[in-house]
Amino acid sequence: TSLSTMVSCLGENVRVVRSIIATIGDALALPLHQDTTTTSTSTMCYHDLSIPLQAQTIETLWNSILEESQNLHLILPKNTTDMETVQDIRTVSATKGCGLPLCHITLRPLFMLESERTTKSSVVWNTTTDMNDAGVECMACAANFVSHKIMV
Repeated sequence: TSLSTMVSCLGENVRVVRSIIATIGDALALPLHQDTTTTSTSTMCYHDLSIPLQAQTIETLWNSILEESQNLHLILPKNTTDMETVQDIRTVSATKGCGLPLCHITLRPLFMLESERTTKSSVVWNTTTDMNDAGVECMACAANFVSHKIMV
């Protein structure tokens, strides 16, 4: 249904937010197992940066949306209901990400094979009108996130 599609699209925005928070965690050299889902932990770990606190609000709202989706008996794709956590994203990147090209928006390694078409697939996004600009490589969900100017 249309509502299921809308919830799935919101889930892709959550995926982008989680990828950005994972990158911040990597940049701050936080332990991979660090729980970033509680306010006290986030404040302690991220040194009062506002983005992780906003991400916690998004996570809370996302969990509420998933609960309401179940109450409404919406059928959602498995990749929407079982998305990777921030810790999952960081762990996979730490073990498999060396030497891979990075998404130019989230700075996460691009893992997907050419034959796999998901929202994590790599796309080349031309951000200018210059025909000589080759564009930048991004996760499809991240390019969509930025192109629609969704503010976190």
